[in-house]
Amino acid sequence: MNLTSQFKLASKSSYELRGLLRTAFNAAVQADPGSKAQHEAQALIDAIKLELTVRDFTL
Repeated sequence: MNLTSQFKLASKSSYELRGLLRTAFNAAVQADPGSKAQHEAQALIDAIKLELTVRDFTL
């Protein structure tokens, strides 16, 4: 799972973000507990949730 910048997330549609959120969630679940992959997936999940929250708040 690649880390994605907040700028790249902001350029995606809400539908794309929700699909990416699902992919990141699946990656986090499948990764070994405490591994780098799990931490990266969790960081991506947090970033996507933040972007979706900002969009909902500003609309």
